Amino acid sequence: MQLMRREKLMLVILALLIALVAAYQARVKPAIERVATLERVLGPKNESLSALRARSAEYLALKDEIGRIREKIQKQTRDFDILSFIEDVGKKCGLSENIVYMNLETAPINDTYVGVSVEVKMENVALQEVTEFLLRLRSTEAMIGVKSLRIKLAREGGLLDVVAQVSTLSLTEAGSSASQVGAISRL
Repeated sequence: MQLMRREKLMLVILALLIALVAAYQARVKPAIERVATLERVLGPKNESLSALRARSAEYLALKDEIGRIREKIQKQTRDFDILSFIEDVGKKCGLSENIVYMNLETAPINDTYVGVSVEVKMENVALQEVTEFLLRLRSTEAMIGVKSLRIKLAREGGLLDVVAQVSTLSLTEAGSSASQVGAISRL
């Protein structure tokens, strides 16, 4: 059987068309489906990557802040006496006569640091004096913070009774006791 030129041309075109469809099915369609799948998966992964980068930046900022705090604690001299410091601040604020007592408590935090807390009770003080006292405590270079503050009206009109718990961190010394409690009272 002999084919005419037109039939041969049609067979060649048909063969090419079948080859193109087979190539599309075998190579192009799977590649397009894979790209679509990757784009679908890539969106949430990019969001996760952005969140991870944000957390990494937050971690680095916190790490730097911890480093600054450590340096500040190390610069704080070993002979820093928080009781004397609070007493000096009280004198500068005119509260020497109003301080009833100061209780010192230390507690180890870990092998490197010891937490030092002082409970200060003041009676018959004006709000302005308490504010000045707290601001002077915070404005120092020492690592001092106010853990708690209890204020109530005193028996005398317009004045306050205040109990403040002031705390700081210090480096441990070899052989220091785990916990000690001391008290200084005004007689």
